[in-house]
Amino acid sequence: MEFGKIFSKSINDYKKNWEKMLGISVYLIVFGMISLFFSELSDILGLILDFLNIIVLIGVSHVCLKAARYEEFSIGDTFIGFRERTGRLLLLELLIGLFSFLWGLLLIIPGIVKGIAYSQAFYIYLDNPELTASECISESEDIMDGFKTDYFVLSLLLGLAGILFFLPVVIFAFAINLFESADIVWIKIIFSAWNYISYPFFILFNTNFYLNLTLWDFSVKAEGAGIE
Repeated sequence: MEFGKIFSKSINDYKKNWEKMLGISVYLIVFGMISLFFSELSDILGLILDFLNIIVLIGVSHVCLKAARYEEFSIGDTFIGFRERTGRLLLLELLIGLFSFLWGLLLIIPGIVKGIAYSQAFYIYLDNPELTASECISESEDIMDGFKTDYFVLSLLLGLAGILFFLPVVIFAFAINLFESADIVWIKIIFSAWNYISYPFFILFNTNFYLNLTLWDFSVKAEGAGIE
């Protein structure tokens, strides 16, 4: 697995589309604030919004897949999950969660391994909407065969990068809480907003990992992207 190329390409993909990516972050922040508000009112509303959040995040993956392939896209493309395939996408999420849970009942490690094996199912579905949810999961297992350790390493690297990215907001949140000038809800809002700002950037890494798995030609050069 060529982590250097994945890292370099992901940074350039974001730079090339930074305005749209920031627009997506704003969309995620607005949705996140709405979710936080309504989840405080009712557990049922919170559960419904959790399902809607799955659709929202799949839309971000769809956009990042287009960006990574140098295809034209708009922020409106993030709504794909609300316009079509909604039921099948939710079924795919439920099956992944169920299968990972059942494997996790055996031991924690098998559950983690299976979760990694299923990690490419949504990308496969976005590329092959004619496939059923179970077929996407099986295909994900097939293409991840021999690459689970690579995915685990990539996840660790992204986790470390996330910690460094979150360090300033952790310090800020600690400071405002220390002086009792903000409620815990505001701290949640700050963390959520910071997370949504970084989210498209990290999804691009996962997307390019998928492209590398499927042997997409990283030597293809996007006009104006400045990479080869």
